[in-house]
Amino acid sequence: MDPLQRALDGIQEKIDRLRREYDLYFAGERRIEPVALRDQIERDILRISRMPGNNTATRFRSRSLGHRFQSLCTQARHRLEARNTRRTGASAAGATGNDVVLDRRALDDGAAADRYIRRLHREVVQACGTAPSFDTLRARVLAETRAKLDEPGVRGVRFRVVRDGETTSIRGAVLRTSQPEAPPFRGADAKTAGNASTEPLPGNRR
Repeated sequence: MDPLQRALDGIQEKIDRLRREYDLYFAGERRIEPVALRDQIERDILRISRMPGNNTATRFRSRSLGHRFQSLCTQARHRLEARNTRRTGASAAGATGNDVVLDRRALDDGAAADRYIRRLHREVVQACGTAPSFDTLRARVLAETRAKLDEPGVRGVRFRVVRDGETTSIRGAVLRTSQPEAPPFRGADAKTAGNASTEPLPGNRR
């Protein structure tokens, strides 16, 4: 079989598996969102688009799988927002994207941490039109995460870009080993009318 077709078959199987993993996650049978598989599929689709020998049929199938993957990610994001709304009793409509969770495993894998932080950076740019440099945001997020992980009982830090009216901020929450959810601490706001500047996130505010 053509290597491109084998690669596309593999992507299709992974998308089907991602859908099943999300169903298990939202059913409470899986504790962690399948972000690793989701990111792997995203990389695979990008790699296929750059491979030589793409004919019209291959490009069409690749685009179709890409649309199917993006549709699945959008559905998952909407389900996450709806679940968070039910849990907190507050609207999650201001959330611009998925949560990003950094733990010790992500910090040990520098490439994984960079992917997650780059996602936050893209969302700040989309929400504000401008943002601090990626390196600046990366240094601040990593410093905050490392400081929190040094505290007893902390297993990770969850970050999210939130837009509230004309104000955009990165909000985070400490995730403890004994509790899956934690009260959020709030990062510095970035006015969309001016230059977006995400300052180092303060400590956990209860």
